[in-house]
Amino acid sequence: MPYILEYPENVNMLPQICENWKSSDTHKKQRDHWSYFEGDNVTIRETKRVYWRDPKMLLDSNGAPVLDSAGNPTRVGGGFAVNPYVSNNQIGYGIFKDIVSQKTNSLLDETPTVNGIELDKKFLKQFGYALKNAGQRAAGQGVNYIYQDFYGNLTVFQTENCIPYFDDMTGDLVRLIRFWDVPTPTAISWSGNSAKSYYT
Repeated sequence: MPYILEYPENVNMLPQICENWKSSDTHKKQRDHWSYFEGDNVTIRETKRVYWRDPKMLLDSNGAPVLDSAGNPTRVGGGFAVNPYVSNNQIGYGIFKDIVSQKTNSLLDETPTVNGIELDKKFLKQFGYALKNAGQRAAGQGVNYIYQDFYGNLTVFQTENCIPYFDDMTGDLVRLIRFWDVPTPTAISWSGNSAKSYYT
């Protein structure tokens, strides 16, 4: 994990910080490692397949070919194109997920006990469940974060969407930025009678 020392005090910097994190090597590896854990073959997924596409004849509104200045039919398009339809990227047998699941189940399946303090059994059960999920994510992504809200509810964060800030002397986690992408329409373009929405 990178040690990021300067926490932004200006909230206007947050969008750029999140974009920089998404392009970082750590974020990409955490995202790909979790995809691999879930059975997605990231190596095949990144392979691009292209094919040759012949140019097509340009037709007018009556269906007749549009001619160029030399009297020949005008052709458009053609060339190499990326084929979006590739073979199944799923791993045949997810042995990595099986091993991690077996280890976390054997180590963290029991309800945890805490000495020296009396805790609600319902909370301990929820804590054990969160700890097991966090253990699986930590095995697949190197680290994970569990958040406790004001009401005592626990949430296991997606590691790749968390930007950690560590103390430069002790190495302790002092702050964390959590973000997620939400598709929102940013522009509408009219093409013929249909509307196209573009998302970021």
